[in-house]
Amino acid sequence: VYKRQVSTQSTGQNTMGNKLFWICFSALFFFIAARILATDFAGPGWQSRNASDKLSVLWSRLTQNTSPGSFPSPLKLLELFVESMDTSFDTIADDLPYQGPFNLQRRSKLIHGVGVHATFKWRNTGNHPYTGLFQSGSNYGIARLSWAKAVDLKAGTPWLPGVAFKFLRNGRKSANFMAMTSLLGVNTPNFFANDVTNHVPDLGTSADFITKKLRSTFAKASDWPVLLGLSDVATYDENGVQADSPVFPYRLIFHAPASVRSVLETDDKPTDMPSFILSHSVFQKPVTAVWSVWAEAFPQDPNPIKIAEVDFTSPLTTSDFGDKYLFFQHQRMEDDISLRPDWFAPANQELANQRSVPNYLYPNRQE
Repeated sequence: VYKRQVSTQSTGQNTMGNKLFWICFSALFFFIAARILATDFAGPGWQSRNASDKLSVLWSRLTQNTSPGSFPSPLKLLELFVESMDTSFDTIADDLPYQGPFNLQRRSKLIHGVGVHATFKWRNTGNHPYTGLFQSGSNYGIARLSWAKAVDLKAGTPWLPGVAFKFLRNGRKSANFMAMTSLLGVNTPNFFANDVTNHVPDLGTSADFITKKLRSTFAKASDWPVLLGLSDVATYDENGVQADSPVFPYRLIFHAPASVRSVLETDDKPTDMPSFILSHSVFQKPVTAVWSVWAEAFPQDPNPIKIAEVDFTSPLTTSDFGDKYLFFQHQRMEDDISLRPDWFAPANQELANQRSVPNYLYPNRQE
């Protein structure tokens, strides 16, 4: 009886070919799917819209679900030391990007993971040379106030307040920067008790191991890991008009007036930042002059000038989207130094001075 002989080699090749085909097809499918998912608040179509439209859409998403997020677990926090910080500087978007194999994993907000949000207006108070948004002001901004990590009341300085500003512009990407008082924390839960700045003091001799490791992680993306640049803010105004020669300050200082600082004065030791702030009725409505903004023209400028005031134009609110996905692009200080090389040496000296003491804090402005 004749029996047909089947080549095992041919069968094996076909099986291998089928597997390879499905692997490639699956990779392509997931890549395309991830790219589609990543374009909600990114890409030319989004960036080309008017600032007012972008604010309307973003704010609608922010207030769609006002359940607050949560701080990541200690195990989740370990991702800070392995993920690339270049993403924080190089991603042009208003929501967190996808990353990882086939771009399937949404980047997590590992620090400043719980906060409150408001729309804001940046009112130029004049009498300064700065260009772009510093000159035009901004009517279409989103501010996010947060504590950098969960409160540990055993620590001497358990609260780490920070604020992020997003300026939406016509036909351009948003301008963003963040401001804090200290990377090592402060001894009061009053968010407005201390001035905040986009140039957070460098770590001093009392810095703990984890915070030093976090700084070194950011140092892989920028030689100036505690400083954030401002030249992008000065390059395009709210209408998207480009400045011929951008002029920008070295450092910004945000100082809350006594009328705002007094609201959150307390002897309590709250650990739930949103509940603590939102329990005060003043923040359940718009607030005028939350901060006055002062600018240093150069490193260690002894005479900063007032350039703006910041108003909250909405009540503060918690947000599931804000805590999980709202993204504020960082700007490397290298961008500013490349335009102002005369700042290089004095800026380095200022940081060296800060590193030589236990926990340097810029002095608060006096009224």
